[in-house]
Amino acid sequence: MAASLLTTEQLTFLRPAQVRSFAAVLFRRIASKTRKTPTSDTTDMFLSLGTNEAHAIRKKVLETLLAETDRNVRNKISDAVAEIARQYADNSQCSRVVEELWAGT
Repeated sequence: MAASLLTTEQLTFLRPAQVRSFAAVLFRRIASKTRKTPTSDTTDMFLSLGTNEAHAIRKKVLETLLAETDRNVRNKISDAVAEIARQYADNSQCSRVVEELWAGT
């Protein structure tokens, strides 16, 4: 999932809007991929992360969403946040993302 962490770093304002937009799309696609767990079940890539890693990435994406000024980039980041929220909702954990969103506003 190092690729997701790298794409979240590309979301910063130091990059052109096109790069930030593309990074958000890449992040969403990587986070939504499925992978097998050690018990041979399948889970979404983002949910397979450790608690600390998931929290750090979630925090970075939400901070970037709140700070983004470009409408198109903001829409792409919103899609990524929605994908993370969907994964948590599928596992009855959506309150984490909602709480963090409210805390940031």
